[in-house]
Amino acid sequence: MANTDITRGSILNFDSSTTGTVLAKGTTGERPGPGFNAQVVVIAGGGGSGSSGGRAGGGGAGGYRTNASFPLTTNLAYPIIVGQGGKGANTQSNTSTDKGYNGSDSTFSTITSTGGGGGGGWYTGSTANGKDGGSGGGGATTTSTSSGGQGNTPSVNPSQGNSGGGGY
Repeated sequence: MANTDITRGSILNFDSSTTGTVLAKGTTGERPGPGFNAQVVVIAGGGGSGSSGGRAGGGGAGGYRTNASFPLTTNLAYPIIVGQGGKGANTQSNTSTDKGYNGSDSTFSTITSTGGGGGGGWYTGSTANGKDGGSGGGGATTTSTSSGGQGNTPSVNPSQGNSGGGGY
């Protein structure tokens, strides 16, 4: 992505895997000057599902963070990264790859949202548990109880997501 300009009242929507900068435009020429506040929403990529035929845990939602009044300085570039969703597990062997992959983080300037946790695979043991993330991945249905991954990982306030549900 090349530099993208933002002005007061602009709405920007980026596709996954976007990396680049956002330039706050003003009327002060080419040097940084008085700016304006922007409402910013940063959503990370969701986690992928675990492996198997109908018993895997679902991936957790990507972290969701906002700032209702983020200060922007005109003619100053702000970095942006839009995270991808995690891929689903592609194996049915009893290994850690039974779990789905976590989604990628998204960032706008200093605000980072964590990718969602991957879902648990259907085998018993720790592979059935969901992974931690912005929102945790769900636990798989197994012969024993599995747990969902922890949400809001790493911890931020207000919370960026919830823990995943456990399997049965």
